[in-house]
Amino acid sequence: MSSPYCPGPIWDGLDFNPCFNEVYIQSLLPLSLLAISIALLFQPIFGFVRRLVKRSRQFNILLHGDDTLTIVPSRTSSIADDEHLYRLNTTESSAEYSEGVTPTELASPEVGAVQDNDVDIVFLRPRNVRLRAALEHIFLLGLIAVHTVAIAISIFYHPGDDRFHLSTAHLISIGFWTYALVLAVGKNSRFIMDVPPAFWSHSSILYFTQWLVSIIQIHSIFVVQHDSLYKVVAFFDFVFCLSLWTVSLTTPQGRIPGYVETRIGTQPNPEPYASLYEILTLAWMYSLLFKGLKRTLTMDDVWDLSPRFRVKSILTDYRAVEKSSFPMRLFGYCRRDLFYSGLWTVVQAFLSFGPTLLIRAILGYLEDPSSEPRHMAWVYVGLLSVAPLINAVCSVQSQWGFRGIAIRLRELIVGELYAKSLLRNAASLSRDEDHESKDKKAKKENEHDETAPLTTGSIINLMAVDSFVISDACTQVQQLITVVVMLVISFALLFDTLGISAIAAIISMFALVPGNYWTARQFGKTMREMMTLTDQRIQKTNEVLQSIKIIKYFAWEPSFYDVLHGIRKKETEKLRKRYILWSTAGFLWYGFTPTVTFFTFGFYTLVAKEELTATIAFTSIALFSLMRTPMEILVDVFSSIVEASVSMKRIDRFLSEEGTTKYEQLSIQPDANSPYIGFQGASFSWGNGIKEREFKLQNISIDFPVGKLTVVVGPTGSGKTSLLMALLGEMKLLKGEVFLPSRRDGNPPKPDPETGMTDAVAYCAQQPWLLNDSIRNNITFGSRYIESRYKKCVHACALLRDFDILEYGDQTQIGEKGIALSGGQKQRISLARALYSSAKHLLLDDCLSAVDSHSAHWIYEKCILGPMMKGRTCILVSHNVSLTLVGADHVVAIDNGKIKVQGTAAEVYGSGALGEDDGIQNSVSQNSSRIPSRATSSLSLAPKLKSTVQVDEVNENDEPEDLETEILLKSRENPQQIEDSEQGRVSWDVYLTYLRSMGSYSFWALITTIYISQQLVQLAQTVWLREWTNDLPDEGIQQVNANASSHRSSSYYLWVYGLASIAYIVISILRIFVIMMGVVRASKRLFKLLLQSVLRATPRFFDTTPVGRILNRFSKDIETIDMNVGPDVYSIGHTTLLLLFVVITISFVFPAFLIAGAVIGIIYAGFTACYLSSARDLRRINSVTRSPIYQHFGETLAGLSTIRAYGCEKRFVEGNIERLEYNTRPYWTFWGLMCWLMLRAELIGGAVLAVTSGFLVSSVDKIDAGLAGLCLTYAITFGQTTMWFVTSYTNIEMNMNSVERVKEYMNLESEAPDVIDESRPPADWPDKGAISVEHLTLRYAPELPKVIDDISFDVKPRWKVGIVGRTGAGKSTIAGAFFRFLEAETGSISIDGIDIAKIGLRDLRTGLAIIPQDPTLFTGTIRSNLDPFDMYADIDIFQALRRVKLIDTTPLPAGELTEEQKSNVFYNLGSPVTEGGGNLSQGQRQLVCLARSLLKSPRVIILDEATASIDYETDAQIQLTIRQEFSQSTILTIAHRLRSIIDYDMILVLDSGRVKEYNKPHLLLQDADSIFRSMCESSGELDALEQLAAEAYALQTS
Repeated sequence: MSSPYCPGPIWDGLDFNPCFNEVYIQSLLPLSLLAISIALLFQPIFGFVRRLVKRSRQFNILLHGDDTLTIVPSRTSSIADDEHLYRLNTTESSAEYSEGVTPTELASPEVGAVQDNDVDIVFLRPRNVRLRAALEHIFLLGLIAVHTVAIAISIFYHPGDDRFHLSTAHLISIGFWTYALVLAVGKNSRFIMDVPPAFWSHSSILYFTQWLVSIIQIHSIFVVQHDSLYKVVAFFDFVFCLSLWTVSLTTPQGRIPGYVETRIGTQPNPEPYASLYEILTLAWMYSLLFKGLKRTLTMDDVWDLSPRFRVKSILTDYRAVEKSSFPMRLFGYCRRDLFYSGLWTVVQAFLSFGPTLLIRAILGYLEDPSSEPRHMAWVYVGLLSVAPLINAVCSVQSQWGFRGIAIRLRELIVGELYAKSLLRNAASLSRDEDHESKDKKAKKENEHDETAPLTTGSIINLMAVDSFVISDACTQVQQLITVVVMLVISFALLFDTLGISAIAAIISMFALVPGNYWTARQFGKTMREMMTLTDQRIQKTNEVLQSIKIIKYFAWEPSFYDVLHGIRKKETEKLRKRYILWSTAGFLWYGFTPTVTFFTFGFYTLVAKEELTATIAFTSIALFSLMRTPMEILVDVFSSIVEASVSMKRIDRFLSEEGTTKYEQLSIQPDANSPYIGFQGASFSWGNGIKEREFKLQNISIDFPVGKLTVVVGPTGSGKTSLLMALLGEMKLLKGEVFLPSRRDGNPPKPDPETGMTDAVAYCAQQPWLLNDSIRNNITFGSRYIESRYKKCVHACALLRDFDILEYGDQTQIGEKGIALSGGQKQRISLARALYSSAKHLLLDDCLSAVDSHSAHWIYEKCILGPMMKGRTCILVSHNVSLTLVGADHVVAIDNGKIKVQGTAAEVYGSGALGEDDGIQNSVSQNSSRIPSRATSSLSLAPKLKSTVQVDEVNENDEPEDLETEILLKSRENPQQIEDSEQGRVSWDVYLTYLRSMGSYSFWALITTIYISQQLVQLAQTVWLREWTNDLPDEGIQQVNANASSHRSSSYYLWVYGLASIAYIVISILRIFVIMMGVVRASKRLFKLLLQSVLRATPRFFDTTPVGRILNRFSKDIETIDMNVGPDVYSIGHTTLLLLFVVITISFVFPAFLIAGAVIGIIYAGFTACYLSSARDLRRINSVTRSPIYQHFGETLAGLSTIRAYGCEKRFVEGNIERLEYNTRPYWTFWGLMCWLMLRAELIGGAVLAVTSGFLVSSVDKIDAGLAGLCLTYAITFGQTTMWFVTSYTNIEMNMNSVERVKEYMNLESEAPDVIDESRPPADWPDKGAISVEHLTLRYAPELPKVIDDISFDVKPRWKVGIVGRTGAGKSTIAGAFFRFLEAETGSISIDGIDIAKIGLRDLRTGLAIIPQDPTLFTGTIRSNLDPFDMYADIDIFQALRRVKLIDTTPLPAGELTEEQKSNVFYNLGSPVTEGGGNLSQGQRQLVCLARSLLKSPRVIILDEATASIDYETDAQIQLTIRQEFSQSTILTIAHRLRSIIDYDMILVLDSGRVKEYNKPHLLLQDADSIFRSMCESSGELDALEQLAAEAYALQTS
């Protein structure tokens, strides 16, 4: 090969052609670099010159501030090693968040900005900067001087043309180094600010290229004769270029700033300030690695994110991209990074063939040592040790670049999804769920239908799944680039090596692609089917866990176990099919190289009639091995990119979805004729107002009086909650106008200078929405903590006693969905949040329904009518009409979505809309005679409550006692109930648990035999190939082995090789199949044991463990066991055996390799130990920190209306960003560690390859080329195999953590046996319903106080007993005790003479029935919720619905429904019920639960606040139904509404877990000191209750 300007070949076997060296290497190359550098720097330099005279004043301003500097101990990091760190602590107490955000703000890049008070300023003082700069300048001046002197010598001592050529080359060098000096002065000068970062990168590239040129010159002077001037110049060029390159490597690639910002308590990220060497080798990771070796890493050890990984900067850059479709905007955002990372990938793909080419050269030399000088063989060995290093650096830079893009894309997508979710139409959630439930079959058939509505689960999937799919597609783009480049180069090298026979190789390769494509499609189809079943299982499991109490109450555990096990069985069948397909794919992986080798070598020897030499054979096999991965992943790459495009379309559709119209609705400015708060001719719908059954508010016109109390009343399902939602702008406005003060200008409302109130809104939902945080933080809700106001607030909401009872007071972590609190406590905390806020207008949705009558009156008196409500508007929805009318200024009666009547209490009562109840009439009378001002008057109920309410809560001045309040509000720090993260290595017991689950000892003996057989067959293939290449005819290449056997035909060797290949492929497939069947067996067994253990766990376990934590075992951990643990076990076995065979094979040929191998092994063991200890901790931290993102997202979706009502969207966006960045820190660091190890693994592989090739070259006279090829074939795979081994080991360490977590829940404390055969009750037990409770004492746990303390009472058959008492008295605990939710510490409960502690739980619970306080419904239909297991006919179900007043008449089987009946969903048993019954009102859910118990017709029934959320009129009808339908049953009713139980046979009064009173209602009312009488007095209905009690008493005694 020759060049245009230089005759003859470029390379003469020893050195470059002198002409080529002078013209191209010494002249054109530096000139080209110079021109490119100047061209690239021109534009930045233009801007740089304009900023040349500017000086940064930020540093001086900061130093002259009032803050003080404190020295911080140096940290063990790359920064701390090179700099003194000074920290300026600017932390102050948390400032009050601004409340509210408009859609414009929410879409602005500023959302999620880090608050100044969350930031530390760290000052950086880099060392040795001046020294490095001085050395750089000296070396550059030295080079200029050397070439200047060389010019002078050339001019005086060289004749004619030589003088011109030499002078030209040296002049070019002078210009080149002068330019480099200019760059160095510019970047090192203290007087020039804002130097472009390109100065550093350009300098480094110039130094590196010239250093390579100097190596060529040094090589030249050793192999070719040159004059003394050339040698001297070459020597100084090499020394100075090496020095410059060393300085450049150790210099940060940019100017280190005077200070950096980090989040409080975090260490600054070292990457932006790392040297070039640290960047290329990721050496900045060492400080963290050394920490991980010494101790377990925590989040405090994980660096802060660099600025380019901050969500704020990412969103800023993304939103600066021109608006278009989501995929195009993503590409526009990351195209620059894609270009540079892609460039690294292309270079790496080219360099990956370097070792293969060098192996070919070495084998060629070993076949014919006379073909090249011996020193060139050692040059090849040297290059073989360097090539993996360069290749590894390029590979790691490519991987790190694409991984960085992936991480930023994930942050971007999650940030955008969260912001969009806050703007979503709240009505669409229920509408989507309705759509989902109506046609499940259609959903299954169109699982990925892009037009299907996005449910809440789908939105969470966008964040949890699709964001990862898109971000991981970045790595697939890298793979795609690699595949294309490698295939092109491979084909070229194959043609160069095999000639026309390369066509056979190419054809055989692509012949395998259809099989790969089919397998990939089937695999994807199976995975989609499996994921559908997984979603069903997780959804059903979630429902079971959310409803575990009702399941245990009804003894439904076996039935739900069968349901879940049935779904799991289908899922594991798909898992089995997945692994069978995986085994099939094993042919494509393990059969690729043997198959292609067989057909190629067959064509080469039998058709092309060529002799197969060791060089050709082993070079070809190396190329085939390189091409195996690209061919294997080609289909996967396209599949992944297609999946990513589908995910992007899904996200694009969601981001383009119509958002809430709340802000547009409330942006209308009221005029003189408009209400300040209210409606004007408005109609609303939860949908688009088109469907028949959509609930609508029609023609609403209300003017809510500002600063006064409005009470909204109406029957269950009449639209009271919808009215508040419409006022908040959450419903679809069909016509008219709605008015409510809102954030119209995007700025926080200004507080009133006199009252401190803001013209904003606070909202208390009917179903309390609480954050998984402390009680105090739920009450303050982002507002500044003001102690005096806080005390008054919790006092008014009757929370002081609860704080005293709770172990950690108001610092108690309430858990997920307030799991640690009772229903009444949750409601009062939600109310306290509204009261504590500075909002002037409060919307309270039935906040009195979940509390007892004492608390209800206390809250109404002290809170709703108390001093903290002075001047505040209050719109209260309530069923407790007789109580709330007393202080109402305005009353609105609503029915079926229309305003029935509104006005004063007297006017509304006069219209007949409130009925004829005496209690209501009394309340109206008191309302008419009350003092108008709520601020100064309100009826004092304190005297009536003194006898029943704790003294600390009764204070005429509405002020809590200071001393007692201090006790109750004292800071009792509660440790965050964060899920524990395991530390250190997983115990061997966990491994053994999984391995035993896979199979018995015989199974593992079979696996071991198969593993060893596969490696032996593979070794036999390679040895046979060596024999083939050594057996050449006499006229062929001279063989070293003099004792070689007589020459055999190529077909003989080919067919034996083919048979060995078939054996290898079959054994490989069998190995995968057998072990994967063991994986399926383990998955089935572990899930079965987990499900059985959880379903049999005690109720206490569910009370103390968040549902999300349990569900995580069934979702993420089971998924990990299904998908990851098995393949990891397989990989560990494969790589361990493969590494062992590599070492044995090379050591067999070269025993001395054991020494070098031992040294290499020790070094790699050190690298591995560093990596494993840190990577294990980081992955665990990443796993733990990921959950809060999804939890916060789920909480946000659940409380969307409340968040928007309070106007705190911006604060929640910031909370999401904080959690996202908190999770990204360990995730980013882990991938840094992974790339760090990849580089070292490649280096170790290169070392093994270099040592092996060195032994081969040194033994050229003792070894044949075939054996050398065998050794090099194994050695070249060493680096990749070691990386595979360490990765597999790390993965199995992490994934076994899932087995560990599942194993933990497989050994939970279980309840008593379901059935005790020797003490089973009669089949019709209980047949009478007689109850006897004797000296019963209960505790939740041995270390906790008694909740029921030595109580005794008897209940005769068919008695109706009412149980009353304030919140926390132990009423619900008694109800649970009948079902043995708590086992008796002392005493007993007997029913019909049988001690319930002596029979099985299933026998007990099937004999009783309960309607719990929190109504529980399942996703499905009306029918499936009433009759989950198809035990009753439709007519029976309709009759039960009629009895609870959900329908008016029982429809005939074939009868037509009237229009009014069609609009009632309960006439259609197939009507959908969404998760938790979300599409039904609270009252309707309670009635459905009551109907479910009616179907059971039990002899003993317990009602726990079963009608709390039902209006009084319906409640009265239900109570009548209960008396009629359960006339032969014994009933225990826990009630806050005294009218519901006043005609019962007995009343049981509890307080602090003890029986205070137990007698007939009439007799208790006759006792003036009776607690029950005081409760009746406080209800305001004493006269009516006395009359009803007397009438009932007369009937009972007659």
